[in-house]
Amino acid sequence: MGLVMLYSCRKLYPEETSFVSMGGNYFLDLLLGDDQPRLMLEKGVHPGEITRDWAGERARFAEMKKEFFLYDNPEEAI
Repeated sequence: MGLVMLYSCRKLYPEETSFVSMGGNYFLDLLLGDDQPRLMLEKGVHPGEITRDWAGERARFAEMKKEFFLYDNPEEAI
């Protein structure tokens, strides 16, 4: 949702939209943990293309983190 909003703002108001830098680092990069989404947005890449590969990464992370769970199904422990 956030990437779509940023994309739309940049398309509608390119001169008024910029990314905030904090101490030499862009805030969006810090939030997302990578500079690639920001760089792609700056090039006008659609958010759907930016997030396309995230599902695979999310699935790999979900599998990798299982060895650290204290319970077989952590949602049941709540």
